[in-house]
Amino acid sequence: MNRGFTLMEVLLALTLLAIVAVSLGALSSKRLAASYQADRLLEGELLAENELNRILSDRLAVPPGRQSRLEKLGALQYRVDTSTSATESALLRRVEVVVSAVDKRGDEILLTRLVGFRGLH
Repeated sequence: MNRGFTLMEVLLALTLLAIVAVSLGALSSKRLAASYQADRLLEGELLAENELNRILSDRLAVPPGRQSRLEKLGALQYRVDTSTSATESALLRRVEVVVSAVDKRGDEILLTRLVGFRGLH
């Protein structure tokens, strides 16, 4: 006559269930961290593209030099550094936009760097 599972069978089943649950939790945590990092990279790229497009479409003359500003998107903060320099051609400027994420400690993590060229009118 079979009355159910033995104590050893129940303990083995619970152990296996715990191992599977911990593994799934760790995997989920890694995927969440990767998704968060991908979101930050995408936001950095969009900030850089917007800044570069703003400079390239500006009708005013673009003097050589550097500019830096902090941009806050939600709870995250980014540093947008722009440098404009002369090229061999007097009618062309090199524009570089660098976007870094700024963490709570003030450390910066480089996200993206874009380079474009702008003709002078």
